Amino acid sequence: MNAKKLGVVMALVAALGTSEYAQAIPIAVATANPNPTDVGNIVQLDGSGSYETNVALLIDSWEWDLNNDGAYDVSGLLVPVSFAAYGVYPISLRVTNNGAPEADAVTTLSVTVVPATAVPEPATLALLALGLAGLGFSRHKRNA
Repeated sequence: MNAKKLGVVMALVAALGTSEYAQAIPIAVATANPNPTDVGNIVQLDGSGSYETNVALLIDSWEWDLNNDGAYDVSGLLVPVSFAAYGVYPISLRVTNNGAPEADAVTTLSVTVVPATAVPEPATLALLALGLAGLGFSRHKRNA
């Protein structure tokens, strides 16, 4: 939006007060990092991608429902959480603007908690190779 159009929109908001422009809604955007994760790991919930569609208003509240019961458990732009069991956890973010009256928007994301994939250490692979080589050598020695 260029400066002239922005000036017209701001003038409309100032003149009309509770107009449609003044009652624009916020947009809730939620992310979780890392996702998927493992039991007990800290997951950072992030609402910083949320924004207000009206340049005259600001988002002033971020609330998170962590257990899908409709009640918002914690608030904040960035919230660290962890999960005690494997599963898929729907998490809702509600953002509210500073309009009069306030407007809000809700979005839901899923955090997946799965067992970590075990990756063998290089030393483990080396020991396995050494053991197999020793076994092959002992067989070769017996056959000779």
